[in-house]
Amino acid sequence: MIDKTALVVGDIMLDRRIEGDATRVSPEAPSLVVREGKISDALGGAANVACNLAAMGVKTQLVGVVGNDAEGRRVNELLIEAQGKYPLWPRLLVGDAPTCVKTRITCDGQQVLRLDRETSYWQLSSAVRALCDEAMKAADVGLVIASDYDKGTLSDCRAYVSKLAGATIVLADTKPHLFADYVGRPILFTPNYAEALEYIRKHELIHVGFPRKNIVVDAPVACSLVRHHLDADVIVT
Repeated sequence: MIDKTALVVGDIMLDRRIEGDATRVSPEAPSLVVREGKISDALGGAANVACNLAAMGVKTQLVGVVGNDAEGRRVNELLIEAQGKYPLWPRLLVGDAPTCVKTRITCDGQQVLRLDRETSYWQLSSAVRALCDEAMKAADVGLVIASDYDKGTLSDCRAYVSKLAGATIVLADTKPHLFADYVGRPILFTPNYAEALEYIRKHELIHVGFPRKNIVVDAPVACSLVRHHLDADVIVT
């Protein structure tokens, strides 16, 4: 794998953190009044995955979409900074929808609020697939990671990514309701524990005498149940 390239394709986000002070409660509503302090930005979603791989020395190509806005330009700035340090090659499309942003507000090191700006890029999904083709032809790709948060970037690419599993390692980091869109045992699914439980409850993989929402099993059992039902490789993170 060390001589091969990783391709990360999926939903790109900007992670923004606002650090502030809260010394009183608003007279208008039962909520804190936060005095804005330091603001910091970091790559999120697929961009974060790609940057982490590149930081470990893995040659990495990134395919995704950002908006034509200040946040999209900020993502590009952060990727250019990362390129100066790591073997990272972004291939980005610019869409009409706003860039996805997750803003976390913290006071004294404690997160008090997260504000999500969600968007969808399904209109550009076929163009994303074309960029993936270019990336696959430009490098000897040994690993494909689909970082799929259901924002539309991969809506027309899931079957395409699944077909790549015969020739390379494919890892699908996606939502439980999208597992069925990625087909085949060569694919490795990486749900977190909560997502694994969600999948088990939805598909009634355990038959018990109490409501499905109350079903709880430990991580190894959850992993085994999901793996058997999908007939695919699974790691519960």
